[in-house]
Parts: sequence; C-alpha cells; structure tokens
Amino acid sequence: MTERNVKERLYLAVYLLILCLSVILTFVGLNYVIEPYSSILLNISANLLGVVLLFFLIDRFFHLEDQEIADNVSALERRIENLSNRLERNTSFLKGSDDRNTSLIMSLIPDAKDVRLVGYSLENLLTAEFIENLVIFARNGGNLKVVIIDPRSQAAELVISNSSQDPIRNDINQTIKLLRQTHQRSISNTSGQIEVRIINWLPSCSMVIIDPNSPRDYLQVSINCLSYRSTPKMRPHFILTKSGNEQRWYQEYLNQFDDLWKESSPIELTDSNRNR
Repeated sequence: MTERNVKERLYLAVYLLILCLSVILTFVGLNYVIEPYSSILLNISANLLGVVLLFFLIDRFFHLEDQEIADNVSALERRIENLSNRLERNTSFLKGSDDRNTSLIMSLIPDAKDVRLVGYSLENLLTAEFIENLVIFARNGGNLKVVIIDPRSQAAELVISNSSQDPIRNDINQTIKLLRQTHQRSISNTSGQIEVRIINWLPSCSMVIIDPNSPRDYLQVSINCLSYRSTPKMRPHFILTKSGNEQRWYQEYLNQFDDLWKESSPIELTDSNRNR
C-alpha cells in the first residue's frame, strides 16, 4: 500500500467519524432533548455536516487535480526520455569516434575469447591502452584476427589520393609493428593466437567484432567514406545487435568479415625484419 493510499484512508476515516457524530447529534436533538438544547445540538450537527462536506469536496477535487498534474508531468518525462533514447540510437550513425564506445570496447577485450578487427590501418584504434588490453586478452587465451590494407597495394594509393590524413603506408606499417610487438609480448605464455592479414582492397567499412557467438557479443561498424579530404573521425558508425530487425545486418557483416579473411594474405608476425 502506498503512502498516498494510507493518507486517503485516514482522511476518509476522519470524515466518516465526524459524519457519524453529526448523525448521532441530530438523532438525539430530535428525539431525546428539549428546547433550547435541541436547537443547539441540531446547530452543532449541521456545522459538523457542513465541515465534512466542505473539506471532503475541497480535498477530493483539488487533490485529484494535483494528482492529475503530477501524473501528466511523470508521463511527459517518460516520453521525453524515450524520445531521447530513440533519437540517440537513430542518429548514432552521424557521430564520429565515440569515447564511450571506445571505453566499452577496451573494457570487453581483456575477458573476450574472439576479437576481429577490420580497417584501413586501425591506427586510431590501436592506442597504448588498447594494446595493453590486447596483451591481456592474448595471454588469457583469446584469438585475434586483423585485416588491414596492403601498404604496397593500389588500394593504399587510392586512400592517399583521396584523403587529408597522413600517408597511410606509414600508419599500416606502424600497425603491423605494434601487432608484432603484442604478439611477442604474449606468445611465451598464452594459448591464444594473433593473426594479421593484408588485402588489396578498400573495405567498405571498419569493424570491431567481439565474441560474436556469445551473449556478451559486440559489433561496431564504421562506414569508410572516401569523401573529399575526410578524416577518420568524420565517418558515421553504428552498433548492431542480434535481436530484432538488426539480426539480418549483424549476420551480413559477420559474413563480410569471413569473406575478407579468406581473400586476404597472412603476415608472419614472428619475423620482425619483414614489412609484410
């Protein structure tokens, strides 16, 4: 029982008590008391009855009005919150790199078992903190698969000619170097695996896929737009789930990764003297 219901019952009990007292006084004044006491009792009874009716009506109607306003305000707040959530979700693809998403990705990686990354060079993703999480991930037995552009390919030339970012060859070679170091740091005491492949193709999107076959899965897609003088942070991105209308696209992007993986060429990570 809510506090409001308790108060309403207490008020009703008081009103009924006063009403009963008024009825008793009226009955006694009419049948058992002589004048002038009969008039006095009837006046008191009438006043009590007036008090009950007045305060009951005032409390009832004004309380309902206040409660109606409060209910309307609460309903409006819920609608605003729902609209805000829907707006944030429906316009998430318009945002650039989201620090909250990056933090979520890094929090998921250490305990993950299957991580797959696709991108031109992934230089913006592989921060020092991200690399440390990958080392923990690999030492815990996780399997990492990475697909990036071949730095010597025509695809790399196309990115250089259409983007204002730094020469992508340097970014790709730096990514390969970091992944080699990550492999060397974790290879001695791990049952996991780190694999890197390169492809002579411009992936239509960058992807971060974490444990796609588990309940704690995560799949983020960033569209690679070769717009004039664009930067990586200007790319739209969105997160897909296995449920609802997104299930089809979730599986579609998983299949895209598998296709890219099959068409790409492996890099030997144990030979640090090689660039490929």
